[in-house]
Amino acid sequence: RPFRKKTVIQCIAGEDTLASLYEEYQNVRDLPKDDSYDATIEQDLPRTFAESPLMKKHLPAVRHVLDSLVRYSPVGYIQGQNFLAAASVFFFWGRLPYLSFWLTVTLFENLKHVYLLPIDGTFRSENRLFADDTERIVRVFLALYRNRHEGIERMSRSTVLVLKNMVQWKLLGTLMFTLCKDLTMTRAIILHYVECLHDRAAFRKRAAAVALAFLICCLLEKELDEEVILIVQNGCLSKEGMRQILLTSENL
Repeated sequence: RPFRKKTVIQCIAGEDTLASLYEEYQNVRDLPKDDSYDATIEQDLPRTFAESPLMKKHLPAVRHVLDSLVRYSPVGYIQGQNFLAAASVFFFWGRLPYLSFWLTVTLFENLKHVYLLPIDGTFRSENRLFADDTERIVRVFLALYRNRHEGIERMSRSTVLVLKNMVQWKLLGTLMFTLCKDLTMTRAIILHYVECLHDRAAFRKRAAAVALAFLICCLLEKELDEEVILIVQNGCLSKEGMRQILLTSENL
């Protein structure tokens, strides 16, 4: 039989059927509600894609997904999950809450290694602030940067720390969602990862490539210091900028 490429829905479902995912989602909704995260979630929601007019329309659905996530996950709620949930809700136009929930769960499971510090203190116990992926991405970028700017003075420790912080939380932890001005841009990012959602090693490798592509596209030609990095990380990507970063990452 001729090979048929998996549909997006099949990629998100993985080895499960839609019926089993729906049934398990209903079981999650029957679990006791945990109110301890409500205040934090309500504080974060207005800051989630704050400039996107679509967010107001999907806000109840995003709240619903986060409420389900808190019931389901032993981790509870962590800042950053709000962007994953919002992107997952928009991906299905707010119409399939159970698939939005499972997409959020899968994205977070693939990214959980960068959240280990607040989850179980692994980094603190090992006296490390950053995930191995973050360290490797920054190390490769700095090597490229030194080759590009011969004779440049060594970057200060504080500048490197700001760079690592941006990579870990803006580029890896939220897959660049926080750099999107509106929700429509998040769809392209999810589609970039959809084929490897259930292959954690491949997903993390792709995420690292995207993060490195961002650094190359946005910082390689600049004279770097803390202020420049902060300006970049607090800015918003255009749709064309996002497209170029994703294209660049395919060659990395």
